[in-house]
Amino acid sequence: MKIRALLSCLFNDDGQDSVGTGATFDPDERWSNVYREREKNSIYKWVGIRTGGELISVYEKEGEEGVLSFAQEKIESSLYNDGQSPQLIKFADYVRWKKSVNIEFGISDEKEDFNEAKSAFREHEAQWRLNKRGVEGETLIHLLLNREEPVCQEIARILVNKYPGLAKDIYLGEDMFGQSCLHLSIVHDDYDTVQLLLESGASVNARATGDFFMPEDWEEKDIKTMDYQGYAYYGEYPLAFAACFENKDIYDLLIQYGANPDLQDMFGNTVLHMCVIKNKNAMYSYAVRHWHKPAHTNIVNHASYTPLTLATKLGRRQIFYEMLELMKVEFWRFSDMTCSAYPLDALDTIRPDGSTNYDSALMTVINGNTPDHLEIIGSEVIQRLLADKWKAFAERKLFQRLALLVFHLICICFVVYLRPVETDRLYLIKPIWPDWVVLIKYNVGDRYKLRTVFEILTIISCLWFVLGQQLSELRTQSIYDYLRNLMNAPSKIVYLFANLCLLACAVLRILRMPLLEEAVLSFALPGSWIFLLFFARSAKLTGPFVQMIYSMIAGDMYEEFGCTNYEPLAKTLFVLMMFIMPIMMTNILIAMMGTTYTNIISQAEMAWRQQYAQIVMVLERSVDKRTLATVQLDYSIRMNDPGRETRGLMVIRQTKKTRAKQRKQAIANWKSIGRKIITMAKELGLEATSYLLHSHDRLVTDETVGGGGGQNPRNSFGIRPPTSIAGNSSPNSYRPGGGRKIYTRGVGDGGGEDAGDREENIKLNAGNDNTN
Repeated sequence: MKIRALLSCLFNDDGQDSVGTGATFDPDERWSNVYREREKNSIYKWVGIRTGGELISVYEKEGEEGVLSFAQEKIESSLYNDGQSPQLIKFADYVRWKKSVNIEFGISDEKEDFNEAKSAFREHEAQWRLNKRGVEGETLIHLLLNREEPVCQEIARILVNKYPGLAKDIYLGEDMFGQSCLHLSIVHDDYDTVQLLLESGASVNARATGDFFMPEDWEEKDIKTMDYQGYAYYGEYPLAFAACFENKDIYDLLIQYGANPDLQDMFGNTVLHMCVIKNKNAMYSYAVRHWHKPAHTNIVNHASYTPLTLATKLGRRQIFYEMLELMKVEFWRFSDMTCSAYPLDALDTIRPDGSTNYDSALMTVINGNTPDHLEIIGSEVIQRLLADKWKAFAERKLFQRLALLVFHLICICFVVYLRPVETDRLYLIKPIWPDWVVLIKYNVGDRYKLRTVFEILTIISCLWFVLGQQLSELRTQSIYDYLRNLMNAPSKIVYLFANLCLLACAVLRILRMPLLEEAVLSFALPGSWIFLLFFARSAKLTGPFVQMIYSMIAGDMYEEFGCTNYEPLAKTLFVLMMFIMPIMMTNILIAMMGTTYTNIISQAEMAWRQQYAQIVMVLERSVDKRTLATVQLDYSIRMNDPGRETRGLMVIRQTKKTRAKQRKQAIANWKSIGRKIITMAKELGLEATSYLLHSHDRLVTDETVGGGGGQNPRNSFGIRPPTSIAGNSSPNSYRPGGGRKIYTRGVGDGGGEDAGDREENIKLNAGNDNTN
């Protein structure tokens, strides 16, 4: 019931409010404590949650004077110091209010943790008395701004202008805790109210930390696997709210009043992180290039992700490309060819000391599984980085390991082919030198000696792979990182198991257990050949087919087993059926391969690039730190970054537009805007045009201006009356430094068309995006 009431406060429905209008609530809500509390609380009679209210009726009849008279008569008693000044609310005051609310709702205090250190509450000034607030700790101003109606917004501005301390009040309920009037005004895109609240002392660092403003999976998942998706997760701070809603005017205003784009919320996310989460490409660029306080791009959140790496984790392809363009350093340009360097700090998996950066953009995008991740892998910068790594060390490492694998497989072939059937030829009955000589002399000694040589070579090869290569990789990284690296190479896991089986065969030979030895050898043989899939992934011709096999095994076969009531039993029966009914399962396999092939072949090129990138990463982990640090110096260049040593990746590529075309397009945009402004000046005069250019109001052309129907000329303009606190502003009293947008509504030929459908937003900085 509480959540239902909360949602009704946030979103306007078509239903009627029982407070002040005579309509009824939802039947189920009538029996709730929330409904009874609303019946008792006066603020719900003054302003209805959805519609109506005594204060609304007073404003409609008597205007601003009626509102001020109503406030003096009924509202001032609910304010600290009769509204003259706010009062500091301490944690003890909050606890008393919280306990009283729990008693009213029948909630036990045992469920509450009133530890000040763990609580999100912070001492702050408030104007509205705690014991006079609503069920969520809201005030009358919150109810007014929630309505998102021009009348309610005007009443809220009148009251805040009269009692400035109301701008400092916040929600105190668990679901909406911390939400201020400033947050509500930003969500509703109300520039005038935002400006008034800031002038009245509203905090630009107020944090909306209630449950409603949290990501959906923030309590269930590990912070590394969170995707930060939620209906109202906008980064807690008002500046982050403005960025998420792409309101640049309010963003600038908050910056002017001291807001900091680098402040981190409870998850460590800044304004730039929120732009990535909400996929706001233009706002990210605006925040980074801001003229007064640009946001920093290298801040990591609590999951160790910078905005760049977070974009790769979430698969935000367009904003990732924008980030690369913003961070690059251009060296030279010839026509449409450019030479640029991209910093490797958050891009490369190799740190300057040679250690592995598992939170880098390259590593996170390789582990992605969406089409956007595949698109990012195919980008020019990522492909250039992988190509440099391939030439530096991966190609040499790959062919070395392939040669060792071929040698190993040749030895196994001779061991199996020359393996005798008789037990007395496989084992020496009496392991003494004369018997061995006789055995060699009378039982095809040359063949026996050849088999023995290859058996010894096979054991040496297994020991080299297990003790040499694997232990060497463990020395260069931790056990956890080693296991993470194995996850990217399933065939390597199988090959490692096959080598352990071959070593076990040598032990079983000594223990004289031929039957068990043959059983273990039957598992080792196919496992050794499967490792060829690892090398086939690097080839463009066979890479998509290997991906198809992996996808089929990992997804098609086992994905649906998790839906059964007895998952272990289902998987066990499936494995048994694979052994018992091979023919039937082969037919099913063919059918599944056909489905998977259809899905994979459409993205064959991108799928192969992902396989190729994973192989490079697996081979990179087998190289020691000192070598990797040296290798990075070879394929990167030094960037002139003051104060620190920064390496960059040099990329020469072709751009879509030359600098001359960009300049020409920018000039055309400015000329178009200039013509519109000249037309405005002729129709409205210089003072009205200057007001519109420096205010947050809109310029509209309505079909009713200059004549009726659709006969009025296109160049006839009408000014929307500017919104003001007292309602008596004029175009001559414009606010310098306000919004810098002009909105026009072109008058079409048809008189019946809604003018709102033809709204055009003209940005005065239209040329900027084309001159970068």
